[in-house]
Amino acid sequence: MAEEITILKEGNILVTTSRFVVGSQTYAMSGITAVKNTRQDPNRGFAVLLILAGIGIMFFGGQGILWGLALVGIGAFIAWIQKPEYGLVLSTASGESQAVTSENENYIDKIVSSLNDAIVQRG
Repeated sequence: MAEEITILKEGNILVTTSRFVVGSQTYAMSGITAVKNTRQDPNRGFAVLLILAGIGIMFFGGQGILWGLALVGIGAFIAWIQKPEYGLVLSTASGESQAVTSENENYIDKIVSSLNDAIVQRG
């Protein structure tokens, strides 16, 4: 049996030639058939609603302009702070499962690359 080689050890992630560990969950590399990364954009519906309401209120004039600008600003801020979420999806004989999520795309890409390296080294 080949020696287990560590490819990535970072935080609660461990990728070796024989296993993938995420926190307390362990996946056998022999059971992983494919790995892919995903992107989930945030739902900005509420932010857009605030912006549209603010624009509508500004048409009333007077203090409505100030209230409208405040709503537009709040809506824009909420939309700006929302970040997409990136995920790592594993394909196995029993289907697909999302193993890791993060707002850091580079972190997910690094794990995907490490898993692909492990799959190739596994043979």
